[in-house]
Amino acid sequence: MAIAYSNDEVAGPREIYNFQKTHKDMLKILGGIFEGKFIDAAKMIEVAMIPSREVLLSKLAFLLKSPMQCLAIAVGEVAKKRG
Repeated sequence: MAIAYSNDEVAGPREIYNFQKTHKDMLKILGGIFEGKFIDAAKMIEVAMIPSREVLLSKLAFLLKSPMQCLAIAVGEVAKKRG
C-alpha cells in the first residue's frame, strides 16, 4: 500500500492512473481524498481521467474558433455576391 500526494488535485491521480495502465498487477487505486472528502476507487479514476488544463483550454479555443470561422466564410460569400 502506498500514498501519493500532489498539490494539483487532478495531476496526481492522473499520473497514478497512467502508471497503473502500463503496470496492471503492480498498482491499484483504492480511493483518495478529493476536495477534502474521501472518494472510492471508481470516483478517483473519474477524477484521473479529467483532461489537463491545457487540453481543456485548447478544446475551448477550437469551439470558439469554429463559429467565428463559419461567420467569416459567410461574410466572404456575401461580399463575393455583391461585388
